[in-house]
Amino acid sequence: MTTSKTRKLTPAQIIASIERLSESEKETLAILADKQLSQEILRRRKIALDEFTKENLLTERQLFERRR
Repeated sequence: MTTSKTRKLTPAQIIASIERLSESEKETLAILADKQLSQEILRRRKIALDEFTKENLLTERQLFERRR
């Protein structure tokens, strides 16, 4: 079994690596990034809904009432 070591890349190194990708590799990367973003948004919505049902979040009405 092989284990991969993760090394930290600077933002400049990441950009340079992306620029070296072929168009099809860039397209694949964009699809994967979009999938990860969608999953993160769904996860955060679930957390917000859970908090709202526990009444830990303010409703729009409560928010504007506090501003007055």
